[in-house]
Amino acid sequence: MLHTFFAAVLVSVCFVLEPVTWTTSAKSTERPAAEIAADVAVAERALLEAGRASSRTGEGYKANAKHYCELVAELERADSGHADLVRHLPVCWRLRVQSLDDAVAVDAELVKRLEATPDGTLAWPARAELVRTRMHLARGSSPEALKRLHGAFEDAVARHGERRELADLFYEYAASRTDDVTEQAALLKRFVEKYPQHPRAAVARERITQLGRLGGAFEVEFVDALTGNKVSTKDLRGKVLVIDFWATWCGPCMREMPRMKELYAKFKDQGVEFLGISLDKSEAEGGKQALIDVCTSQGLTWPQYYQGKHWESEFSRSWGIRSIPAVFLVDFEGKLVTTQARGQLEHLLPRELERAKAARK
Repeated sequence: MLHTFFAAVLVSVCFVLEPVTWTTSAKSTERPAAEIAADVAVAERALLEAGRASSRTGEGYKANAKHYCELVAELERADSGHADLVRHLPVCWRLRVQSLDDAVAVDAELVKRLEATPDGTLAWPARAELVRTRMHLARGSSPEALKRLHGAFEDAVARHGERRELADLFYEYAASRTDDVTEQAALLKRFVEKYPQHPRAAVARERITQLGRLGGAFEVEFVDALTGNKVSTKDLRGKVLVIDFWATWCGPCMREMPRMKELYAKFKDQGVEFLGISLDKSEAEGGKQALIDVCTSQGLTWPQYYQGKHWESEFSRSWGIRSIPAVFLVDFEGKLVTTQARGQLEHLLPRELERAKAARK
């Protein structure tokens, strides 16, 4: 009933309101702020329900997000000092970037807002969202976009360095700088030094360890849990290797396996080999059998290194693995290319195969 009520309210409101722009410079509304604020609250609840009911990339969710943000913009035009805006505006900025493909406009609006009121009530959330917006715009590593991102981040640190909330933004920014290994390592070290007790500090230390080993040899030797055959990366030189740290109990790992299976089928005859590094539980706890059963039922035929000690397995710990799935890529010379190949294999594998082909000429 609640879902139906919110859906009905959302539909009726969407059809009676005139379209509004995002900016605060549009003509003034004739509706009182209290009435708009009430509509914003209803739209916010409808948005939350839509997020629970379906994907946040779906058209239904986007329609709810657009409607909610339009109402928030209307509220700001009616009363730019309304107390609810402190909560709603940052949400809208992020929705417009992540769901509504409006990052360029959000960037311009945030810059304009901060120039007008550099120390206002919304100064911190505006600077934080400007950094996140520029993280989004910097995907693809345009030098100019990265320069603007760096400037926004350092400005936020200089102005809000003592805010507790800065810690999360600091980690997000450091984690995003995959374009520059040296810069990312320096940022992560700064993060750990500044926030040694932060929940992400352990992950940051893991990443620092991994970054320090990029370009070096990746070597492992084990007995394949599926066939009993000996497997050694030294014997696989000349092939591009995908190293997948995973476990059968890991939900995200299992959700990604169908895609991993597709990629393996596509690239295995082109000079690519996959190696699974299992963080399943001990054999006494059924970990090895679970691994074999899942691989058999899912049709996963590439070699599997069953370590047998869950999170305490020596090999995965030596690589600082504290979260899975974690996917590494090793080039044809046996050198570690990246420890963040998850979700990037479609682009990385053809590139590494081309490098291998060029080297053989």
